[in-house]
Amino acid sequence: MHAQEISINKDTLIDIIQQKDRRTQQKRLIRFIKSYFQNVKPDGAICGKDTLIGLFNKYDLPEKNSFTNFTQSISANKIHNLKNAETQMLRSIDLARKQNNSYLLYQFLSHLSFIQLTRGILPVPFTVIAWQKKRH
Repeated sequence: MHAQEISINKDTLIDIIQQKDRRTQQKRLIRFIKSYFQNVKPDGAICGKDTLIGLFNKYDLPEKNSFTNFTQSISANKIHNLKNAETQMLRSIDLARKQNNSYLLYQFLSHLSFIQLTRGILPVPFTVIAWQKKRH
């Protein structure tokens, strides 16, 4: 049985982008991006990434730079380019920090931790906890 090719539901994405409540918009968009890349075949990740970013630009998504980097990170992670996934997520984190957006910062840091664990890097919070336990 062959896996079906997953296409982006552009109507749903446009609805999310045009959502007025920003927090709801951000939550829905993160879920949408993650769901798409979890279900797409690796060879469809690049095309999907380009389509998403194109729609972010076309409909002038608030925080489009943060979400562009987030999308690039999730796409790179899908094709196991973990170094690039980490770099793009760090860029998302930097932008969220500059925008003082605690929700996006939390989401992006959480994703960074998973990327680093996959790469075999122990994320800083876990390293600090282990170090503190050794001291006591």
